[in-house]
Amino acid sequence: MQLARIVKGHKRNLFGKFFQMITARRLEQGMTKDEILEQYLNRVPMGKGNLGMEAASKEYFGVSQNLLSRGQMCLLAGIIQGPGIFNPADSPDEACRRRSYVLERLVLLDCLTPEEAERIGNEPVKTKPFSSKPQAMHFTDFVLLQNPPGGRIDTSLDNEMNTAAERLVKLHTQSYRKHGITH
Repeated sequence: MQLARIVKGHKRNLFGKFFQMITARRLEQGMTKDEILEQYLNRVPMGKGNLGMEAASKEYFGVSQNLLSRGQMCLLAGIIQGPGIFNPADSPDEACRRRSYVLERLVLLDCLTPEEAERIGNEPVKTKPFSSKPQAMHFTDFVLLQNPPGGRIDTSLDNEMNTAAERLVKLHTQSYRKHGITH
């Protein structure tokens, strides 16, 4: 169902849920469970504009996902639930708490021993230094999708106005955190 929502972008209402179920059924008919999981992990939003585990691995740790430690893998697995909340760059303590939850679940599922989970949970979170956030990230992505790469692209974006609007949205969102709104 989650992959269906990502792939088709169904609306979050009763009809959207119905079409999401149809899409999910079609995916199940044409793909194995492992293929569905792989596609989901390649497309899931991971915060900071990253889609998929590989992009998040490179963004947060500076390496390909096949070079991650077990602690880093568990940390990334935890980000999926709330990329805005469990982002190790912005909230390392929250990310570590979420990693602990993932480790607890792995112990309950007999995928790890309690000793392994404790050792992995004590691994320090070492993220790579982060570059500054690109300006107007969503707008930039939209423009780049509309135009071939290379060359100069002129737009109507007012960077100062956009920065002010982003700041206001962030302040407004923070005032609603107690109601569960995170981004």
